[in-house]
Amino acid sequence: MRHPFRFFSLTTLLLISVTGCPANTKVAITPEGRIKASKAPATVSPSPSASATPKPVTSVQGLFTPSPGASPSVTPSTSPSPQSSPSGTPQPSTAPSSSASVAGPVPETGLTTLTGAIKKEGVTVDGSATVVRFNQIDAIAAATDGTMFVVDRTQVRRINTDGSVKTIAGALTAGNENGVGVAARFKILMGIVCTADGKTIYVADETDHTIRKVVLDTAASLEGTVTTLAGATGAPGSSNGVGTAGTFNKPVGLALSPDESALFVADQANHLIRKIDVSTQTVSTLAGSGTAGFKDDTGSAAQFDAPSGIACASNGDVYVADTRNHRIRKITGAGVVTTLAGSPDRGLVNGTGTASSFNQPSDLALDRGSGLLYVVDALNLAIRRVNVADSAVTTTKKFNSLNPIAVVLKGPKTLVVAGNNDGRIQSLDLP
Repeated sequence: MRHPFRFFSLTTLLLISVTGCPANTKVAITPEGRIKASKAPATVSPSPSASATPKPVTSVQGLFTPSPGASPSVTPSTSPSPQSSPSGTPQPSTAPSSSASVAGPVPETGLTTLTGAIKKEGVTVDGSATVVRFNQIDAIAAATDGTMFVVDRTQVRRINTDGSVKTIAGALTAGNENGVGVAARFKILMGIVCTADGKTIYVADETDHTIRKVVLDTAASLEGTVTTLAGATGAPGSSNGVGTAGTFNKPVGLALSPDESALFVADQANHLIRKIDVSTQTVSTLAGSGTAGFKDDTGSAAQFDAPSGIACASNGDVYVADTRNHRIRKITGAGVVTTLAGSPDRGLVNGTGTASSFNQPSDLALDRGSGLLYVVDALNLAIRRVNVADSAVTTTKKFNSLNPIAVVLKGPKTLVVAGNNDGRIQSLDLP
């Protein structure tokens, strides 16, 4: 989600960002590569041209990344097509200036801070819950004892049950080295999942196109040993095979099967859902044609468009946040793909199945006991809930200013949330 431009064309990127946002919405690509949408700030002036009340920004897991030197922001004009140079590089448009004060973000309610504080870019601090600092959290995993793990850009960090944090692998310096603790290096981490006992963690190194494995001798170990499970370092591809012969192109979401023998991967730039046998390191393709599109079918006849979040049910069914199709898809063990919820018309509509709508769903958390699937509905700034038994969709939480980017369940009644514009890990009590 940071450096060079992803597989999407600039035109596609802009259309995704702009056409799905409300009127008077400003869309920007941050220097870190995140899509952000916000209402133009309101002014105190009574001028008829005054813009609407500020609306918070948002982002989508694992999608757009600008290349080094690319203009970091895009501001749409009143016409459908944002300004761009002849070379296609987005150019910032000139926004009306105003010296009037702008109201700050509306505080959130119903959230409890577990650890962390307002983030400072490029800084990470281990320690107690009140002194911890995160750089950029992109995914969260939880063990059964309540211990959590996060990918914090180029580091894997453990959150203990008291909120204290310890970095178990990686450093602020990016790289692709295997090793122990801070001697290991990652490029840009986007996905994470852990075994129930919290001793084995799998991470998706998105820009290195690899799936890495972090092993702790005990759940309380201070450092993890990092190895490569699958994927060829720095070499994108879509080949099935064993270990480094099985290749990926920007893997993001990860999920383990109930018996923890299989790892499912949202292979985003390949528009595929992949499966890794963790004991043999064999990579196979569960579903997807390898071409962006939408089609319910079986195996390679089915199509996805930039899948990101992924979860696995107790019966082996896999659920996918099909981000650019604005739908939640279901894949059986036999590779049969159907649409669980959502429609091509992006929006925030509760309903059943295709009568509901999302706007770029990006992360998933599944309660295997109840069959309730929680969805980060990124451009709606919301957490949605899908009952997998009847496809009923409701809204669990609509945020005022928090850009939800990652969720995980910590027990059946607590949803843990990380925001893109926030340096905290927060919890939301569920009904």
